Amino acid sequence: MYKTFFLIPLFILSICQAQTYKIGVILSQTGQASQVGGMQARALDVLEAQLRQSVFGRNIQLIIRDDASLPANTLREAQYLVETENVLALVCCTLETQSKAISDYVQTQNILTIATSDIPDDEWLFTVKPDTRRYIQSIMLQLSRKGQQSIGVMTLDNSFGDTVQNALDMLLTPGGMQLAVLQRYRPDVTVLTPEALWVATRQPSSILVWGLQQDTTLAYNALRKRGFEKDVILNPALLDGVTIPTFYNNAVFPVPAVMVPTLPDTQPNYLESFRFVTAMATNYGPNRVGFRGAYAYDAVILVEHALEQALTFGIPADDTANLRFALRDALIGMPAYKGAAAVYDYSDSDNIGVDPYSLVLAKVVNGALVALP
Repeated sequence: MYKTFFLIPLFILSICQAQTYKIGVILSQTGQASQVGGMQARALDVLEAQLRQSVFGRNIQLIIRDDASLPANTLREAQYLVETENVLALVCCTLETQSKAISDYVQTQNILTIATSDIPDDEWLFTVKPDTRRYIQSIMLQLSRKGQQSIGVMTLDNSFGDTVQNALDMLLTPGGMQLAVLQRYRPDVTVLTPEALWVATRQPSSILVWGLQQDTTLAYNALRKRGFEKDVILNPALLDGVTIPTFYNNAVFPVPAVMVPTLPDTQPNYLESFRFVTAMATNYGPNRVGFRGAYAYDAVILVEHALEQALTFGIPADDTANLRFALRDALIGMPAYKGAAAVYDYSDSDNIGVDPYSLVLAKVVNGALVALP
């Protein structure tokens, strides 16, 4: 009896462990996006050991492929992972052009895909990366909560600026934050001193400069030279590198929580962010954490949690087709998940799912980001 008591659980455990759930991951580890793809690969190396036996005693296997930063390769790798490896879900892609390349395919195959890039509108494509509208929403909500009443905006006079203006039009409401002034300028501008002076004289509580590298440099310099000492908020896309240029000292950025070294413990995803940074620094050193890696890290864990939820639906573990279909329902039905980069809560109408309050407004102080009080 004594031996039988232990042999039965061990036998059952061995059956459970025999089932492996495959998640396909496509990263740009070579080619033009290799810097970002490398950050993502390092983050998943740290995560992979944690995934073993993490879902009801069964293994999760990550099958990671390199698309060399080429959209045609991304589609080919997606087809291989779905049709040959029989993965349940995909984590892809490093670049928006690659997400667009697989959009029709994942739609026809009913494959839940969580991207680390911007995405086209597709019911099977989700992302962990905030888009322009989500960033601006976060800025407006958090400034309003701090008691600010007006904002000035400087942005490009092209489709890039149209996206910014459309986001503002959707977010500005009577009785809320007011738009003190909107100043748009040509993409080839070489001087922004008059425009900066005009915006500063409207005396907004803060100024949002949402542009690219060259024009943002002109606008930010001009505002400071014109004596505007309040917060100037910049596009976080300018911070895709590991280090922060000293030029941006005293500028404010809306950023994923994982980018702020001294994140307050009241931040909703403080704990997971701390765990990620600690694990990455332990394995690769403090200067190679790379916040873009946190997007891949969060995406895989979201698939893991969705799988845990889907398995409660009573679908047999070997029923790949129905498990794939159930994963999307599970993702949008899950409670909010507090990840390393942000808090995510998806729905049928929100494939981005980033909680705007989980992003952090942080000021550059001596080359580091410090959360605003």
